[in-house]
Amino acid sequence: MPVETPAILDLIGRVDPAAPALVVEGAPPLAWGVLRRQVAERAARLRRGEERVLIRPAGEPLETAIDLFSALQAGIALFPYDPALPAATLAPLKQVARFGGAGPSLLVATSGSEHSPRLVELPVASLMASAHAAVVRFGLEEGDRWLDPLPLCHVGGIAVLLRALRVGAAVHLAGRFDPDGLWNTLRREPVTHLSLVPAMLGRLLERAGSGAPPARLRVVLVSGSALSPELAQRALGRGWPLWIAYGASETASAVAARPLQEADGEPERVGPPLPGVRLEIEGRGGEGRIVVSGPMVAGGYLGG
Repeated sequence: MPVETPAILDLIGRVDPAAPALVVEGAPPLAWGVLRRQVAERAARLRRGEERVLIRPAGEPLETAIDLFSALQAGIALFPYDPALPAATLAPLKQVARFGGAGPSLLVATSGSEHSPRLVELPVASLMASAHAAVVRFGLEEGDRWLDPLPLCHVGGIAVLLRALRVGAAVHLAGRFDPDGLWNTLRREPVTHLSLVPAMLGRLLERAGSGAPPARLRVVLVSGSALSPELAQRALGRGWPLWIAYGASETASAVAARPLQEADGEPERVGPPLPGVRLEIEGRGGEGRIVVSGPMVAGGYLGG
């Protein structure tokens, strides 16, 4: 069944305007009502312009979040690029991005692990389908708070914003990964969900020591690379509510996920697909290329 894709301002308008929407260190939370006004004003300016694609460095997370919502509301694309990319890598990506943007969408660069980075175009319908499926699987609700230390030039970091928007949860934008700051935030703020890659989890456990995670923390979502059994058992033994997920830029983030149990010896098994996702393996004996289909899958790459 297709997932409803309401306007961004309509989604923001469903939430208590005084409730926190975006949180950054050292500043008061940005309330949903203030966010709605800022998105409306920025989207109006974008509509008056001639840009089909908003190309911005993803250096300041609060600005990137507002750019994302504003671009989608204005009906254009956003390419939030990694400001640390070498100029020789970034220049061709920007050039390709300028010819994209057939409507409201997100342009994200692939990791380039197997070849040069490419731009994936994710229409708003794909983004919202992914957000809806994740909200259902991870039990995200209005009033929850997701702590996001992942960079907003990658789909894993941006997906958190769209999940929260879908249900009216708040996002605490960490900006960069700092184990001391993250541990202090978890103890101080009402965080219910947390996204990490395995290396971040290891450093957070070192910082926390024997300290138990807060009882209000329900989901620690680990993705991005393989989670070793040793690290998983270390976290589970201390009471951390680990979930493992599998996804890609081309699928608007996670397409399969499951919670881990302390007796689980295979944390690399990512579990069942999210609602609306179909996974098939091309090959014999359960080995081969994984084929993903569903409404969250991108139509292709920009520039071929």
